Formats: sequence, C-alpha cells, structure tokens
Amino acid sequence: MYVGIPNSKRKKCRTFKGIKDENEAIKLAIAFKDELKANNYDTKNLVIEEKPDNLGNGIACYIDWLNDIGVPEQFHKGIDEDSIKEEIYYLKHIPKQLLSIPIGEFNDNHAGIVFHMLITKPGKKTPVIKPKTHNKFVTEYRRLFKFFTDNDLTKSNPFNKFKMKKVVSEPDMLYPEEILGIIHQIQTGERKKEVKNKRKGKIVTCKRNMYRTWLVDAVWLGVYTGLRTESVVELKWNQIRKDIHGEYFLVPNLKVERIQKEGYPPIKVEITEEFLKYLKAIGYNEYRGTNRYILGADSGYKRETMIEDISKCFSFFCQQIGITEKTYKHLRKTNITYKDDILGNETYKSTGHESMKMLNSNYIARDLRRKKVRGLTIFEGEISLDYNQGRKLEDKNPEK
Repeated sequence: MYVGIPNSKRKKCRTFKGIKDENEAIKLAIAFKDELKANNYDTKNLVIEEKPDNLGNGIACYIDWLNDIGVPEQFHKGIDEDSIKEEIYYLKHIPKQLLSIPIGEFNDNHAGIVFHMLITKPGKKTPVIKPKTHNKFVTEYRRLFKFFTDNDLTKSNPFNKFKMKKVVSEPDMLYPEEILGIIHQIQTGERKKEVKNKRKGKIVTCKRNMYRTWLVDAVWLGVYTGLRTESVVELKWNQIRKDIHGEYFLVPNLKVERIQKEGYPPIKVEITEEFLKYLKAIGYNEYRGTNRYILGADSGYKRETMIEDISKCFSFFCQQIGITEKTYKHLRKTNITYKDDILGNETYKSTGHESMKMLNSNYIARDLRRKKVRGLTIFEGEISLDYNQGRKLEDKNPEK
C-alpha cells in the first residue's frame, strides 16, 4: 500500500503479507494511514516487525529502507528522491516470475534469469544493452542483496559473481561552429514539433511549441560556465564574487551535496573577458549583486520546468541541423575540454571533481586535441625547408 504525503510528491509504502481477506487488508491499510498521520508523516518511529517472505516483499522492504522507514533516526541515510526513483527503475526490471521466490532460496539459477534479461535491452528482444547500462543494473542488484545479507535474509549475494563490462568512453563536445549553428537555428528554425497525445481514448497528433525566449541564454550560460543544467537554472547575480584575481561565480555543487548530505566546497566559475561581455549584454551593470535569476527571471517558468525544457528543446533544434548524438550536456564538456587545454591535470579543481579520472573518461573531448595536433608546427619561423635535401634523386636516364 502507498500513502501520499501532504504537500509533497513523495509516498510511503508498507507491504501486508499473508492477507487473503479484502476487508482485513482495508482495515490494515487504514490503520497504516492513521499511524502515519499520528506521527505527522514522520517515519522515524515506524517499525517493520515482520521479515519479508519472498523477493517481491523483500524489494518493498528495501525501498522502505531507502526511504528510512523503520530505520532508527541515528541511522537515517537521507537519500534524495531522485536517487531512490533511479534505484526503483532498475528494480522494476526484475522478471516477475522471480518475485515469489523466497529470498533465502534465490540461487545462481534464478540469477541466470536476470542475466538473460541483462543481455537484452529491458523491454526489447535484441541484445543491444550497453556496457554502462549493464553495470548499473548489476550494481543495483548487488545493493539489493547486500541489504538482504546484512539483515540475515540470505547467506550469499549471487550478483557478486556477475562480471562488470568494460566501458570504453570516447567523450565528445560541441564545437564552436556547432554551437553558433544551434543558436542560429533556435532563432530562425522551425519551432513546432509534432507529438502524439491520448485524448478520450484516441491518439491525436498535435503541435507543441519548442521555442523558449530564454533558450539561447541557456546555451551561452552552459558553454561559459560549464555547469550542470540544474546549476545553470539556479544561477543568480548575487553569486558573483571578487578577489585579487578577478570576478567569479560561487556556485553550490548541488549534485555532490545531494549525494553526500554534508558540507562540500562550492564551485568557482571564473568570469573570463568573453564571459563578462555576454553578462554585460544581459544586465550585468543593472542586476549585479541582486537576488535575481540570470536565466529567464521574468519568464514565469518554474525552475523544475526549465530544467526539463532545456534538455528537450535544445535537442529539438540540434536535430534540425543534423546534430543527433549530442545534447545540452555536451556544452559542459566543451567548457571542461577548453579548461583542460589551459589547466591540464589541475582542471578537476575548477569543476568540483575529486580527480582527473572522471574528466578524462567522461568529459574531455579527445577530438579537440586531434584538431589542434593537425595544426601543429614543429619548425616555426622563416626556416626554409628543402625536403629533397640529402635524398638520393632518381637519375633521369638510368641507362647512362
């Protein structure tokens, strides 16, 4: 059973086992709702007394645990809602025929059924699942069974035997000419997208406007700051700071803070001369130091909606000019790649990462290095090069 929390998108769940009578189930459900209400929807005092009898109920208890239901307050993990949703996404793909298996009897043969699911894309019949996706599934299932072993529900974790696949990463970025092309397309291209909606049981084709007045600014801010989308949307004029080296934005590292739930150093985004020219064009002199959003302050859009729209609308205009494999996230890669060209192994200090490992594998575009290498000049200056000098030239008349 799921109970909605007032004024929140979150829900609390409890699994009732061994109930065959509908009236009894209704009574227990009402009692659970009353219990939550009595505690002001605070779950720290809820206790899960019975152990789950099968995998399906075990997964429900695991989700409760992720939400800190039945967990003593001092052991609360404080996992954010988005992370829990992501874990539930992977758990939903466990084949239904396995959900009735007692947890203690779940063995390698049952895990083999999951493995067969992993070698094909979930919901598809063709073996196209990518190595990175495979590893995410295995990681989540290992976490699930670690929860079971930690709570003495089973003795072993069959997913520890699964091998992780090697992920070969070739980071790419959006090049300056591509970025300018996208901006031009946003300004002049087709703005309506055909979408199919279900209305009164029928599929209806309609057109949706994909243009946003602030979308071009989102592009400029993405490439100049190198921030994640959520941070771009939350950027304000009063986040500008100044020291002996110049001005910069001091921005919370939102993603890391969500994961670690502890104080983490904010990111310094340097305001370069080129970036400053852009900021002056959109109101730097007027708004600097105010609590005003930089992106779409007067648009009336909610910040959450803007995050979704940036991704969808940006990709829509990219596809119009043949850019199908790159997204808004690639603007961040552009920024980091150019920083790497200057900072080298110190780049991670400007991006909020702990080392260069993540940047080298996921952000820094190697093709930019190739492009620069193609313009490499070793013998600079006015040196006159005679490439025939010292070579044995072929005689015009070999018979003489």
